[in-house]
Amino acid sequence: MKSDEPYIRGNLEISIVPDPHDIFPQSVFIGGDPEGLRSLAEMLLWLAELDQDAALELSNDIREHIHLGPSIQLSRSSVPAELCRLDEKITGKFPAGFIPVGGHKKKRRNK
Repeated sequence: MKSDEPYIRGNLEISIVPDPHDIFPQSVFIGGDPEGLRSLAEMLLWLAELDQDAALELSNDIREHIHLGPSIQLSRSSVPAELCRLDEKITGKFPAGFIPVGGHKKKRRNK
């Protein structure tokens, strides 16, 4: 954990649950008490606002990310989770397999 990286306070669970309506075979459940949800929001804002290009400890082809683990930051009934920026440091590239909400992969321009 970096010195300025926020941490989870309160109670937070991230788990995989079957979808009772069968729309999807399973879904991700994120739940917590008010303090746990606020600290998750602080973590997400920290990731969103971080100047990756100025982060010296971050290699040029890396995306800033935070690992959350069961019995560490999350409840014992949680699954391991990773919060991650999609944009890569310096280049701003998204992961190759990323498909935006519109359903079509971004086309890469040939240089």
